[in-house]
Amino acid sequence: MRAAFDVPRRQRGVTLIELMVVMVVVSILASIAVGSYRQYTLRAGRAEAKAALLQQQNNLERCFTRFNRYDPTLPAGDQCVTLAADLATGIETEGRRYVITAPTLTATTFELRADPRTGGGMTDDAKCTRFTVNQAGQRNSAGSATREECWR
Repeated sequence: MRAAFDVPRRQRGVTLIELMVVMVVVSILASIAVGSYRQYTLRAGRAEAKAALLQQQNNLERCFTRFNRYDPTLPAGDQCVTLAADLATGIETEGRRYVITAPTLTATTFELRADPRTGGGMTDDAKCTRFTVNQAGQRNSAGSATREECWR
């Protein structure tokens, strides 16, 4: 009769090398996924800023159609006066990533600007740091990317 300790046992489980290989593969996949996700959120934030700018541009054009002017010297209580006041203090975009302001708002001209909001997650976007649009429909941006890349 053989003793139980004489029978060679088969090892079960994983070795340290196998565990390390799995950890390396998972970390590589995670680094790729995080980078791709960050690029996706930056593009989504830029789209939000552009949509909000164009919406406010349409609102100002509607006011110009009614009163033949953009500035807030209109009848008190009108929605155009409220819009001008809101643009002077800043309107947050729906996702709270950008603030839309009108640094230039005269009777015949305007410039709308979308600046990243502090704490909105877009302040570290070096490619497209600011978006602008004016009464002539000219679209511009600031940052390392070209205007066409940012407004695409």
